[in-house]
Amino acid sequence: MKLFKLSAALTLAGALLAPLYASATATIAHRGVYHDISNYSNLPENSYYAVTRAKDMGFAGVELDLRLASDGTVMVTHDKIANRSTRDDGGNGWYNPIDGMNSQAPGAIWINTKNSGHWKNTLLKVYAKDGVLDREQVHDWDQAFYMQSLDSMLQMLSDHRRDVLHNNNFKIILDIQDPDVFHLAADVVKYFGVQDTVYLKFFVSNGLYKNLRYDGADTCYVYAKENNLTGLKLIPQINDGEMDQDEDDNANISAFQTRLTIGAYLDCWANASRQHGDAPTVPIVSASVPLNKPWAKDGAREAINWARSHGRQTMSIVPNPDAGRISSGLCVAYTFQSTNVKAALFRDDVRAAKQTFVDEVRPDYVISDVMGDIAHNHGSADFSFFHGNLCR
Repeated sequence: MKLFKLSAALTLAGALLAPLYASATATIAHRGVYHDISNYSNLPENSYYAVTRAKDMGFAGVELDLRLASDGTVMVTHDKIANRSTRDDGGNGWYNPIDGMNSQAPGAIWINTKNSGHWKNTLLKVYAKDGVLDREQVHDWDQAFYMQSLDSMLQMLSDHRRDVLHNNNFKIILDIQDPDVFHLAADVVKYFGVQDTVYLKFFVSNGLYKNLRYDGADTCYVYAKENNLTGLKLIPQINDGEMDQDEDDNANISAFQTRLTIGAYLDCWANASRQHGDAPTVPIVSASVPLNKPWAKDGAREAINWARSHGRQTMSIVPNPDAGRISSGLCVAYTFQSTNVKAALFRDDVRAAKQTFVDEVRPDYVISDVMGDIAHNHGSADFSFFHGNLCR
């Protein structure tokens, strides 16, 4: 496995960088730090170098996305389809989802239809300013520019950057949206012995199996035992997709075949760790809000308040655009979609709602997309800085 001089260069270049965000809130770099103000310094998202750059720039951690290959291997990639982020795109390796909005797009290539051996030999794309594909940053000699399994990602960090993998001040957060991914990722984390620095953030609706019925305080412990989650650090994710309204317009969560209050659901996990020494712990609770759903915002606030009253840290999410392109003299922002080969226009109003929530509750951590500026020793998740450097 070759991690040539680029690794050392990135470490040196980023050593003096410091993230800018609200003073009381630390930034977790979503998919690592892969955007940069310079076209010569962009990286593939969810890559080894994007992770190490985040550490070298002084960010509090990274959030990495996980999907399953057809052989059941956990892969480090955001989308359910490969077209946007990899060279296996149905377009000779250079398909661009922004261009595809106004032209014939290839069919979706699903991650779960090909095995891990295929994906580990598939190059990742690098996007430059104006949302164009960078044809210079094609390091086919460097394994870190190919899609990684969770196992190979942690192995590279263990081999080359133990200061990243075994650092209590740098969190590697795995985003779990599938119950199979949950227990398989848990297996990998335990194999590498990184339960103290790798966190599993999970959704109720998509992250948990539905075969267990809620039966009081031991329910979450039983679930953890059955799915090899014992001894891990978990982050319950509470957002509008996890909540529904009751007849009194209060937010509830459907979990373990039961409609629970947000407090009761979080108590379930807290009670497990309090009553059983080998249970997973819940050191952080994450909550985010949608646009124009006051009841869901109340529910997210309830989750944050629960965390603080129970001595837990808090987290939220504020997205930035995936790409920008000049159109009629303006930098138009786009978002890439997990299950659609075409890009979509970025919703400023949705982001503003999430930012307002963060400004109100001041969580300990915010997961956000980061723009780096290596040449000027600067990195930021601030929207104005980020958006202002997406286009030429």
